Amino acid sequence: MTVLSSSLYQTLEKSMNYLLLNGLWLLSCLPIVTFFTGTIAMFGVIRDWHMKKDEGVIMPFLKHFKKNIKPSMILTSIWLPLTYIMLVNLHLLNPTASIISLLMAFIIGGLFVIFLYTSMYLFPVFVHFELPVLKLVQNAFFIATSQWKYTSIGLAFLLAVGMLLYHFPILMLFFTSVFSYFIYVICYKSFQQLGAPYSS
Repeated sequence: MTVLSSSLYQTLEKSMNYLLLNGLWLLSCLPIVTFFTGTIAMFGVIRDWHMKKDEGVIMPFLKHFKKNIKPSMILTSIWLPLTYIMLVNLHLLNPTASIISLLMAFIIGGLFVIFLYTSMYLFPVFVHFELPVLKLVQNAFFIATSQWKYTSIGLAFLLAVGMLLYHFPILMLFFTSVFSYFIYVICYKSFQQLGAPYSS
C-alpha cells in the first residue's frame, strides 16, 4: 500500500479540502450581498462530493459561483426581507394575558418555525433541482413541511451547531463546510423519500 492510498493520507486530503472550501466560502461572503451566492456555491461543491462527481474544490466552487450569481441575487431579494420581517416580529412571541396576544404569538411562532424549516432546505434544494427561483423556494417549503422526520433531525442539528458557534464562534472559520455537508446529507434523505434522487 502506497502513502497516497493510505487512509491517513485520504483523511488529511479530505480535511484540507473542507478547510479550503470553508476559506473560499468565507472570502465569497465578505461582500455581504454575495452571501447567498457563496453559500450556494459551497453546497454545489458538497453535492458534487456526495455524488462522487468531482473531488476538486477551487474550480468547482468558481463554476457554481458563476453559474448561480443571477438566481442567487433573486433569492437574496426574496429571503433577506423575509428574514428581516421574521426577526423584527420575534418580540411578539412573548404573549401577555390577552387572548389576541396569545393568538399572535401562536401565529408568529408557527410562521417562524416554518421559515426555519424552509431555510434549512433552501440551499440543498437550490443545488439539487434545476428550477426557477420561486419554484425552488416552493419546493423547499413543500419538502420541509412534508418530511417532518428529516426536517426535525436537521433543525435539531442546526440548533446544536448554533449553540456551539455561539460559545465558540471561531469554529465558523474552519467547520462551516463540514456542518453544511451534514445538512446536505440530511436533506438528501428527504429527496430520496420523495423519489427525487440524483438525476445528473
